[in-house]
Amino acid sequence: MKEKNRQKGFISIPALIVIIALIATSVGVAVFYEQGKLNSFIDDISQIFTKTEDAKITEGGVTAKDNSGKEQPDYGQIIEQLQQEIAVLQQGQNKTQSNGTELFQQQVSDLQWQLQQAQQKKEQAEQDLQAQKELPPITSVSSLDINQLALRVVKIDCSGGQGSGFLINSNGYIVTNYHVVAKPMYEQEGKIYRNLVTGAVIPGCAVSFTNNPDNPTGGYYWATIPGSYLDEEKDLAILYINSELRSLNNLRPLTVSERNFPFIAKCSQGEFTIGDEIVVLGYPAAGEGTITVSNGIISGSSGIHYKISAKANPGSSGGPVIFNNNKGGCFVGVVRGGNITGIESQPYAIKAEFVPF
Repeated sequence: MKEKNRQKGFISIPALIVIIALIATSVGVAVFYEQGKLNSFIDDISQIFTKTEDAKITEGGVTAKDNSGKEQPDYGQIIEQLQQEIAVLQQGQNKTQSNGTELFQQQVSDLQWQLQQAQQKKEQAEQDLQAQKELPPITSVSSLDINQLALRVVKIDCSGGQGSGFLINSNGYIVTNYHVVAKPMYEQEGKIYRNLVTGAVIPGCAVSFTNNPDNPTGGYYWATIPGSYLDEEKDLAILYINSELRSLNNLRPLTVSERNFPFIAKCSQGEFTIGDEIVVLGYPAAGEGTITVSNGIISGSSGIHYKISAKANPGSSGGPVIFNNNKGGCFVGVVRGGNITGIESQPYAIKAEFVPF
């Protein structure tokens, strides 16, 4: 993603070491040096903050491995370490009667912000774990119940036209193509407008589901477009389901308990290869409003794209490309519509590794 996509995270290891050094010199906590604990303290923090954050959450919600098998941050350990660090800082400042200094306030503020982020990540990890446990098990795409799969794929309606997308976590985040949402609708005080009007500054699109592949979608929702998840270059965008869309003049915000959406997990790198079978789902304009399923293979790789043999008509853009074997049920890419290389007959999919979350 572009720089605007990057979210604020934990401070870097060098910055953390600088803060620790400032604390030691400004408040006179030389006991760390005398007892030989400072180096150990820095090593412990370094090990925590150098662990990857891109992972599937496993048992416990705070210790996990990413797609390459690397360990996830132990958010419980991070929280405990930050709490200890704040306590040490406050104790040292209390001894010197200088806890009103600007440096002290900034240090405490930074650490408290990190603590809040760690607590939120831990809570989110636990929620995602619980949601995954409650979902119907997915054994393989080839034998998957299309009724269940349809619950994870959405039809997207914006001012610029129609497209497809799919849920990537239980909270209601949907991935699709940038060009699908490039001309959105807008919300103002609970009312939806097809075009931008004065005061209507919240862009979004209508999304809908079906649990029966024989029927068109129903049950519309209003999904906003977080600006930090728009990537025109890669043609990726993220929507967030915000409210039930009863009519253009009637939005009902969803409660926390209602946020338990079934979703499609990301495939692990190395789990699939060129020549493997895939299934593509979406809502092409020629599909009479019902979900369409196409079979094919991953026929090649080119930069950020996989070349696929499955048919992808206009309107299928943003739909999932699902790995089709006995370990299936995960997505390897996102259908990218349009003529990318001048070859109209060659469908492409944006590789899953470039999808956030």
